[in-house]
Amino acid sequence: MSGIPSTIGRYRIMSLLGSGSMGKVYIAEDPTLDRTVALKVVEIDPTLQADVRDAYRSRFSAEAKALARLDHPNIVHIFDTGEENGKPWIAFQLVDGESLETMLSERIKLSVRRALLFTLDIASALQHAHDWNIIHRDVKPENILIDKKTGLATLTDFGIAQASWSKAVETGSLVGSPGYMSPEQIDGKEVDRRSDIFSLGVVLYRMLSGEHPFLRPTLTATIDATCRGDYSPLQNLVPEIPKPLEAAVRRCLFSNYKMRFGSAAEFIDVIKPLLPKEQGIKTSLAHLSNAPVKIVERSVAFRLAEVNSLIHIGFSQLRSAQVFSAVSNGIKKALSRVHT
Repeated sequence: MSGIPSTIGRYRIMSLLGSGSMGKVYIAEDPTLDRTVALKVVEIDPTLQADVRDAYRSRFSAEAKALARLDHPNIVHIFDTGEENGKPWIAFQLVDGESLETMLSERIKLSVRRALLFTLDIASALQHAHDWNIIHRDVKPENILIDKKTGLATLTDFGIAQASWSKAVETGSLVGSPGYMSPEQIDGKEVDRRSDIFSLGVVLYRMLSGEHPFLRPTLTATIDATCRGDYSPLQNLVPEIPKPLEAAVRRCLFSNYKMRFGSAAEFIDVIKPLLPKEQGIKTSLAHLSNAPVKIVERSVAFRLAEVNSLIHIGFSQLRSAQVFSAVSNGIKKALSRVHT
């Protein structure tokens, strides 16, 4: 493989998965645990000044520490980290699927149901990260992976995450993705969880409309539109969108962070009741065991994903082993009819 190392640490490199400003990501095999992983390597330009190279290493170290602290089904799991030939690397869960960015580029926009399912997944992930005082700072479709087997959305790339215990990303530095960054992040001010909620609101707007609210022909115009809150109301683009959902998205996108949702949990509480019921699936956990899993024009994989997403959304409401057992039995009965 030209230009691709054969091994990094104990990992055998299989192929290049992608590359970006922070380095390259490979698909690798772990011979010790016999599993396939994603392995991210930071390739720091040797011509950069020493303090700049140190900043890159610190940012990468922040990603490893952030991920190691988090344990959530919608956040990629970290397995290992190290350094080879002066290049730090991190091995993490390989999600078998595609990015939300790829999905949106192919489908333009998503159904309200599917958009909300993905949003609930990522909002749940953000709430978990925020509970650890970790702000992601770069929530965007490229950093959301959709598992093709479960249909769950997974949040990845905490490379510029900011934790209360880390000063790797200093106030005053512009880090993030224009078009998804909050106004306060653009201004280089200190950000909190409401900045991530702004970014998730941009993602939801794009999923529902197929349009980006703030993206303009130039970087300057994009930043200006973001800071001024200049975008077309969702109902102008999607007239059939429920008014409560349009209002929820609008609240996420307020330029003034004090007017946004105070937490991802609050956002979840507002949009969860707006999730449309899928014909053929009863969303009540009490009726789950009798719910048919026949979904018109869906693959078997997506039928499984619907059931998994249903349970995932209700999981936080479980309060006893008896309830969990009942739900588990319901899942088994429902999934047993997938092929019938």
